[in-house]
Amino acid sequence: MNTTLEPVHIGFLSILSLIVIISIYKACAEYYWNITCLDYYKNAGTVKLRTTGEKYIVERYSLNFVGEGILHLYSVKLPTKVLEVLPSEIIVVKEPLLLESKK
Repeated sequence: MNTTLEPVHIGFLSILSLIVIISIYKACAEYYWNITCLDYYKNAGTVKLRTTGEKYIVERYSLNFVGEGILHLYSVKLPTKVLEVLPSEIIVVKEPLLLESKK
């Protein structure tokens, strides 16, 4: 029985191993993309509180959301000041911009 590999077999095995490596790389890249895809989106808009009229910035939140979600608002004047409010307590001043990376 001949156990040596012919050049054709070596070429076939090389191509097969490249296909397997590329498939594994693609699967890992898609998994990584799904985890980090939110980092590529910026959803920011300006809102005003109904009670005080103070302007705040809301990030990574869809202002079209209808429900009981809590918004984390960042003050325009003091970025370190964070306020948690319900969507019913705000007035939209500037619609959010959606910037996305090319996929």
